Amino acid sequence: MEGANPKSKGFGKSVSIGLNILCALMILGAFQMIFDNNHLNDYLGGLFLLLFWMFLCLNHMIKDFLKGHQKSAYINLLFAIAAAAIIIWGFINHSYKILT
Repeated sequence: MEGANPKSKGFGKSVSIGLNILCALMILGAFQMIFDNNHLNDYLGGLFLLLFWMFLCLNHMIKDFLKGHQKSAYINLLFAIAAAAIIIWGFINHSYKILT
């Protein structure tokens, strides 16, 4: 395991735990928004699922980077950037619909 010293293992584990907690919160928020009585929240629930996917990609990117898999880390970073772009576009689109 090249590139993995004890400090990076501890850092990777703490970041992984934090990102897993964020992922769990995003899933719970998405399901709450999707399955409530207000059908207008379904759009935001889908964006929360994309946010979950972005955090998951960042988690896998950090793990791959610490293991020394550079190409896989860059691919996960690309997926996270794509998810972030879709989320930003979705929130702008949703806020524009609310204002008009």
